[in-house]
Amino acid sequence: NAKETGKDAPKFTDEDLKIIASSLDFVGINVYKPAFYALVSDQAPGWREIPFVKTHPNSDQVSATVAA
Repeated sequence: NAKETGKDAPKFTDEDLKIIASSLDFVGINVYKPAFYALVSDQAPGWREIPFVKTHPNSDQVSATVAA
């Protein structure tokens, strides 16, 4: 919603909207901030972030090494 995003709202051309409205057979998703969201908040922007549980696997895990 442009009211909530203000000047940062994306600008779409008529051609963009035509493409967006068409059917698709592939969806690619770029994840720049890995987090989960729930669209249940009554406060702006309409969602709240659900934090990661610290027990989930992450890239800080120590790898096993084999001595030669």
